[in-house]
Amino acid sequence: MADLCTIWLDEDDVPLLGARCGEPAACAIRSGCVHEHVTERRACLPCAADEQKAAGLIWCGRCAMTGPEPHDCLPMVVIEWDEGFRDPEPVTLVQQAAPGFQVIEAFSGELIKAERGADLYVAWSHVTGEPRWIGTRAQLLAAGVAEQRLSRADATGSSYFPGEPGLRWGSASLTAEQRGGLPRERLAAYVRAWMDDKLAEAYQMLEPFDWGEEVASGA
Repeated sequence: MADLCTIWLDEDDVPLLGARCGEPAACAIRSGCVHEHVTERRACLPCAADEQKAAGLIWCGRCAMTGPEPHDCLPMVVIEWDEGFRDPEPVTLVQQAAPGFQVIEAFSGELIKAERGADLYVAWSHVTGEPRWIGTRAQLLAAGVAEQRLSRADATGSSYFPGEPGLRWGSASLTAEQRGGLPRERLAAYVRAWMDDKLAEAYQMLEPFDWGEEVASGA
């Protein structure tokens, strides 16, 4: 049996508001930016067509989430078709790599220390329910983040002041994209998968919300 498409689809009536496509794969989609951040995933014909339509809108997740100066970086994206699938050529170029970038505002939300005793911090946007950055204390200081924010994160797990909502050491979970709850102990693994565009893997770490009869009935 052929391997299956791993593109993530959003549907309102399935757990986590989405699932792997699951259709028979017809190609490998490879992308890599000028910083040699490379990803690869298998896709079916319809999902590959959607990827082609998204030319110019595909960004490198690692560049947007790592380093002292996170930025939007446009990678080169190519589709290599399996034997028997030509669209119309064996290899389709979706977009060219671009050396320029646009700096993004990564550190304005909550800074969370991912694990006790680990030099790893996550910037989390509660507006979108998504991670915006992952990295070390030295990278944060180099980016101009105040020492006081890091000290609070070291002591309590969160850069938020006491009394503000935040993911402290005793907190249970975060809400991730309204898909489900992200247990604190899975935060680091979730963010690493998310920035590598492994959404199916990341979303499986979430605990689904109980949407009740509304979702079950498809209403």
